[in-house]
Amino acid sequence: MSEEHSNIIEDNKEMLLDILENVKGNTEDEVKCEIIDCLSHFKSNECPKVVATAYHNNPQATYDFVKLDQPIVKNYTELVDGSKVDYNIPRDEDAIKKGFTDDLPISFLSIKEGEIEKGTAWYQNRFDKLPPEMASLLARYNWGDLKYQTKKKIKNDKKKALKKGKNYEPIAFSVKQGKYFVNFD
Repeated sequence: MSEEHSNIIEDNKEMLLDILENVKGNTEDEVKCEIIDCLSHFKSNECPKVVATAYHNNPQATYDFVKLDQPIVKNYTELVDGSKVDYNIPRDEDAIKKGFTDDLPISFLSIKEGEIEKGTAWYQNRFDKLPPEMASLLARYNWGDLKYQTKKKIKNDKKKALKKGKNYEPIAFSVKQGKYFVNFD
């Protein structure tokens, strides 16, 4: 037996012994299920051998050519850079009651109120096709002055500005009118 496969057997030795202990008195189908579970775990410790890699300027067009008949044991000793890991924090009961459907990542929760630049950068890194103006607006909504805006507050601010004789400009968007040429090439 080769050296690289002997590690796999050592890793799964405890699981195989557990299966053998649970086999006594079980039906043939139950034994098959136990063995299939063990083999699926065994396969999860393997990955295909990379033969060659085709690189391209676009990372989505970079491909690995692999040999499926020569699996190698996964190396779990290599550490991943902490900046590449972003765990999701589970929602609490209050958030579920308020209607939040997704868990929030740590990077989102680590941005403090008033850090609009960091928030804009977070949105641009997370959603690369998002326009910078929209990323800035979303950051202002989550961590800035738009966080406390309501329809009633905007209406009252507009009344106050007009009463004092000032020109009221909405915080979010400005509407530009005129003729524009849009090219979809």
